[in-house]
Amino acid sequence: MKIEEINKYLEKNIIPLPGYSGKEKLYRCSATLLDGIFLPCVVIQDSRYQLQLALRRFEETRMNKNLHSSMGYESIVKSFVCSGNRLNYYQIKELKPSIYAIPIERMKEMGGETSMGWTEFTAAMDDGKEFSFGTSFETMFFNMPEGYTADRIKKIVPTERANAKGASRVYREKPYFDCFMDNK
Repeated sequence: MKIEEINKYLEKNIIPLPGYSGKEKLYRCSATLLDGIFLPCVVIQDSRYQLQLALRRFEETRMNKNLHSSMGYESIVKSFVCSGNRLNYYQIKELKPSIYAIPIERMKEMGGETSMGWTEFTAAMDDGKEFSFGTSFETMFFNMPEGYTADRIKKIVPTERANAKGASRVYREKPYFDCFMDNK
């Protein structure tokens, strides 16, 4: 797909999340690649904001000798260059909504951390069943109970574990691919 086709599809079909700086838009979707590989969890965003963040972090740490070695310049550069799952936009053949992306209206109900480094919530489905969800950090996509998709979530109760039968299972975050594009 060309950048223009991707942007047109996203604007028409995917409700974006606000990005980390509040300016960018994060589009959660699934993608089929040119070679037929299906990726159920992809976040597409404008590359400018990631670039600005990286340059700012590099500058903040480059000359600062007082930073702990695990937070030093090389570590910051390494985190931007050598981590994460990346996808190039020109490898995309087709986009669709992701069945693992909780609707933004429901995500607003999640709340924050329920304990140190952990966010837990109950999701009530359209059939009245409740399930427990939790994550240590990522909220872009979640594994779903068998037979359910994220768009079936009708209410989220933050900081609560579901009381339903089988609630001992906690559905966790799913890994995803980032796709950065130049949208100038």
